[in-house]
Amino acid sequence: MSQLKFWAVGVLSAGLALAVACGGDTEVVEKIVEVPVEKIVIKEVPVEVEKIVTQVVEKEVIKEVARGDFYGEVVVTNVDTPAAKFNNRVSGSNLIHYNGVAETLMRPAHSPPPNYNREPGGAGVASSWTIAADSSKITFEIREGVMFHDGWGELTAQDVLWNFEECFVDVEGGAPCFSRAALNLFADSFEAPDDRTFIINLKDNTLIPEWWDGVMGPTAYQAIHLWSKKRFDDLGYDVAVNEAIATGPFKVVEWKSDSHITLEPAFAHHWRRTPNIARLTNREIQEASVMIAALKTGEVDIGRVPLKFIGSTLKAIPGARTQALGVPNLQTFIFGGNYWADTDPATGATEDANGAINARKGFQPDADHPWIGDPDDPARMESARKVREAMSIAIDRATIVDKIQSGIGFPYYTNMNSVPGDAAWKDEWRIPYDPERAKQLLADAGYSDGFSFTTHVAPDREWEPAVGLAVAQYWREIGLDVKVDSTTYLTSRPKLVERSKDNPWMIHTGTGQTLDAAGIFHCCMKPTGGFSFGIELPDDMWKLAAKNNDITSTTPEERIANNQIIQDFMSSNWLTAPIAGLPNTAVVRPEIAEWTPYMAQTPLFNSPETITVIR
Repeated sequence: MSQLKFWAVGVLSAGLALAVACGGDTEVVEKIVEVPVEKIVIKEVPVEVEKIVTQVVEKEVIKEVARGDFYGEVVVTNVDTPAAKFNNRVSGSNLIHYNGVAETLMRPAHSPPPNYNREPGGAGVASSWTIAADSSKITFEIREGVMFHDGWGELTAQDVLWNFEECFVDVEGGAPCFSRAALNLFADSFEAPDDRTFIINLKDNTLIPEWWDGVMGPTAYQAIHLWSKKRFDDLGYDVAVNEAIATGPFKVVEWKSDSHITLEPAFAHHWRRTPNIARLTNREIQEASVMIAALKTGEVDIGRVPLKFIGSTLKAIPGARTQALGVPNLQTFIFGGNYWADTDPATGATEDANGAINARKGFQPDADHPWIGDPDDPARMESARKVREAMSIAIDRATIVDKIQSGIGFPYYTNMNSVPGDAAWKDEWRIPYDPERAKQLLADAGYSDGFSFTTHVAPDREWEPAVGLAVAQYWREIGLDVKVDSTTYLTSRPKLVERSKDNPWMIHTGTGQTLDAAGIFHCCMKPTGGFSFGIELPDDMWKLAAKNNDITSTTPEERIANNQIIQDFMSSNWLTAPIAGLPNTAVVRPEIAEWTPYMAQTPLFNSPETITVIR
């Protein structure tokens, strides 16, 4: 019998009355409710001034079991529980929208793994939206009846406007809003002319592919969380930022950084979906051995397990099953410090908030950074290119997939999510394993005796740290002296924002991208006020990526061709070392009767409101 702790929360007509129980014989009845069906209807409404494309969610009547109480405590896991700050000025944790605490403007129709539905539906706070025919703006209709936790009133368009504007407020010493970079690609300004209307005015009358990526949950990595404006107005920022008052089906009972979060149902009846369980605890566990032990003893009910341990873990837990979580993570090493841009895309200036664009803090083309090239020094550019090529072809990607990932996954060779056989693929992008040539390239570059450096493999994100450690070992085998920095990603992220990252480091690139998206090249490899990959492409490359932001004047085929040109540049200059696609799998104990998560950009646990436990 699992250690799963069962308890119930009775719902009284006067409100929520909490009572601990061992299960009981609560009567289960059926009721008929209306919920959004996973179907989008496109309507074109002709008007005198503009053609409006409206997306509306139809509804169908389905059966849902109505409970007299919430039942069961479920324990799940994550790899990083950051400090609790609940405002869009700061880099908010995606645990907030994945765990049903805060909601987002848009929400796709449910996409159970392995399906990945990126198209937004009308199941979010915005019930519908219209795109002006001239691509000047997007107008959202804000749903009525969406309430904030603890009696802070009904959400309005003014709350939505304030939250989007907060994303552009800088906090001294803090990393900026996760969604800022995504919004900067297309949003010029925001309006809320009345309580039910929110408007995003578009830059240059253009709309980028997948424009919704930075505002939608729960499938997106980043999102604008919708907090109560009134609470911040009444209590002030310094007080209000410490408590999560949002509109999701769960509310925060406790948030302890580097440890756990505890959630309980926020409402007797939530507008979107009322939870079944009485309590959710999301524990931080980074070590695979600790995770597996906790699953076996029943201390944890759902946990992501490294692929090589899936079989033995299932065998040790009779009745346990697996659940796919998130699209495969495209694990990649970035050769940080190659900042080759000259101008700011937004202003055309040669300086930005981080100083001179062609003289970033992390731009150190010296003897201590052999992989960093200098565009003003052709000899240095070629030497650094050879070093990067050597470091990339020294990696045996097939063996990493076979040994580290238990044969599950695939070698990865690009940054645009292109794999052999798809519409964009070129055979010249395939990266061979050739350690002898790697040694010769190092000698040709002047490093026949190797060199010393530190690589960064963060333990707290979607990639598999063991893959990063294997890469470091391959580099040692060609004569390099490699130390591994295991600083958490969130701790190190400010270096990416301020452009001081100057070493090879592990992340994932292209994950979930479509082949024609500006995505990876335009968001994270050019001068911006936000996140970067620790490299910046020359102006002609990011300008080409920017063309893909305008879906009104380009075709999908043209956008794919643009990305092919950029990938040619990336591959010939060896600016990254793509490694392997990593499928993500959670082990689910048998006490969990039902759980229907979304397929998402990340393998993080999501959709706790869909969980039911065996009584």
